[in-house]
Amino acid sequence: IAEILTEAQEQMQPIRLKNPALVDAWVAKYILDHTLVAPLSSSKVQVFMGPSACGKTSTLVKYAAHLVVKEGKKVAIVSADTVKVGAVDQMRIFSQILNVPFAVLRNQFDWGKILSAFTNMDYILVDFPGVGLKSVEELSWIRNVLPPKQVEANLHLVLSCLTKDSDLTEIGKRYRITDFKDVIFTNIDESTQHGCIYNFIKRFQTGIHSFGSGPKVPEDFE
Repeated sequence: IAEILTEAQEQMQPIRLKNPALVDAWVAKYILDHTLVAPLSSSKVQVFMGPSACGKTSTLVKYAAHLVVKEGKKVAIVSADTVKVGAVDQMRIFSQILNVPFAVLRNQFDWGKILSAFTNMDYILVDFPGVGLKSVEELSWIRNVLPPKQVEANLHLVLSCLTKDSDLTEIGKRYRITDFKDVIFTNIDESTQHGCIYNFIKRFQTGIHSFGSGPKVPEDFE
């Protein structure tokens, strides 16, 4: 806030600074002009990762529905969430509803099988389990299931607007080891504080891929 308002003081005429509506309008335009938006990725493999309860699965399903229904793409869904009870079955049901192929990823050795099985697909969407990367075991696990370096994957970090700003920064620091390409923010309809979005993209210099704006599939996806 201090950084933006200092910029406003330097760029706006003194008389205009006395009008709160003009200051608000200047700040709104400044934020829009300086918000990083991720370029549209052509990567075949799209991985959704992040902490627990941030909306990864619902975001993946919304994106899959968007690709299938609105863009007419061939999509396959893969679940790497063998940690949470029922997660694989839930994703299998979503795949059946969308009428798209489904597979389970347990370790890095499965990547070869999955890529060969889905060679005719436009996109392979992969759902990771929610991990905070606080322990050595979690760090070791995520390294073991990340796509091999020869696979040009787009890694999305999914975060919730309901998470405290300081916690989002800490999560971003931990997930740096994955070299995530962009960020997806969910629960923007439930939160009244959205400054964390701007703070995150400024701190990590990463672009926004999309927003989750509600529970409806695929409507509440922007």
